[in-house]
Amino acid sequence: GSVMHCEAKARVMNTSKAFRILDFLSLNFMPISKGQFGRTYDEFIAYNYDNYVYRIVDSLHKANPLITISAMEEGIFSYGYIGHGRSIYLTEKTRRITKRLRLLSSIDKYYCYFPELNFGATRKLNVIGIPSVDAAFERLQSVLRNAFDYSDSLGGEKYIYFASSSDIDGFPFGETEFVLGLSSAVGEENLLVKMHPRDGRSVYRDAGLNVMGRSYVPWEVVQALESIERKKVLMTATSGAFITISALLHQDVEGVFLIPDTCENERVKSLIRNIVSALDRLHGIGFCKGITAIPMSCFGSWWHARGLVETIDGCDGVE
Repeated sequence: GSVMHCEAKARVMNTSKAFRILDFLSLNFMPISKGQFGRTYDEFIAYNYDNYVYRIVDSLHKANPLITISAMEEGIFSYGYIGHGRSIYLTEKTRRITKRLRLLSSIDKYYCYFPELNFGATRKLNVIGIPSVDAAFERLQSVLRNAFDYSDSLGGEKYIYFASSSDIDGFPFGETEFVLGLSSAVGEENLLVKMHPRDGRSVYRDAGLNVMGRSYVPWEVVQALESIERKKVLMTATSGAFITISALLHQDVEGVFLIPDTCENERVKSLIRNIVSALDRLHGIGFCKGITAIPMSCFGSWWHARGLVETIDGCDGVE
């Protein structure tokens, strides 16, 4: 097979109103090019649909009108819906009039690792289970180690906190302040912070906390290459970094979702509902029994972390 790289960053990151209008008009009313990929394809699979993906599929569909449009999971929290950008709504409505291909209504298949967990909108699709990685796990480890040039090893910190992207994505809920308080409760030497790959801030390092080097390496890669079962306590507010890989590898991992249940932000509320639902469904089929969710309101405030740590230490099996 071959891999082609599409220069999409400049288009995706351009937020000027004029560009967005011209891009929308070009996407929905200008002639569609074909043959730019050098061959025809039978199926297109993506986990997130936006207007740039629309352009790719338009071209592939022009070359092969019988192409199958499919979606795939993006981790446990993505089950039940097809990921797409807000701009898709207007494009879908416009194409009802222009009679062009509408992606969301054309999706036929949904690929996921746990078909038994599937629900919501994706349940109506032709659900296909992705084979387990168990049979080829050693090969997978070798590929990941080479691809990410991974030779690191985790330190002796007992607690690993996975920072979300909330502060940089515009829906903060006090996470930074809480992590600083958490470090005081457990001791700075016992806490390691894994930054979100898109978060380039140095706020935790500047405060004297231990921050995982090369945080741009996905945690799923780290956990697949490291031995952490019953050795670490994985903690987060809304990050899904460790739950999917734990289920995928059938690992007995101790983890805690520190639910910011007093936050009034609608996006955070939606994330919380998704987390609780995902955990319930995973526990129902015998996965991730060591991962739980604790409402932060039980501990008074984000800064009152001592009681939280005592609760975690009282119920986990970490040595």
